[in-house]
Amino acid sequence: MTGFARLAVLASRQHGVFTTADALAAGVSRKEVFGAVRAGRCRKLMPRVYAMTGAAKDGEQLPLQVAGARLLPSGMLQELTAVVAWGGKGAALSHRTAALLHGFEGPELGAPELTVPMGRSIVNERRLPVNRSFVQALSPSCDASTTV
Repeated sequence: MTGFARLAVLASRQHGVFTTADALAAGVSRKEVFGAVRAGRCRKLMPRVYAMTGAAKDGEQLPLQVAGARLLPSGMLQELTAVVAWGGKGAALSHRTAALLHGFEGPELGAPELTVPMGRSIVNERRLPVNRSFVQALSPSCDASTTV
């Protein structure tokens, strides 16, 4: 199995999302990732976070539903997964974003809100709400269901 094939298997479990660290662990160099972006096989979502081009995009993903009520627009799971991946180990979706994922009514979906471990320094080009806490996420997975 090639490095890109291993990376595709991993990304398929994360709504098509992978990080440069995931790529390196699968045997794909940064240079190869950049080449795949130039060739259109991958696209950059955030700093150090990418998605496979064949992964479901906004119009192709099923909306997240709880008890028949649509909570998130189609394709939002990939964006939320990218936000958690960008936050790194111990990061979790939080505040209004977490409330929506847990089925609470009321809060409107705005920019995804993230909580990262205290002392974590991240480049926030998109100006997303980022909180810091001593509380660690319950799950080390990079999945949109990881919330505080």
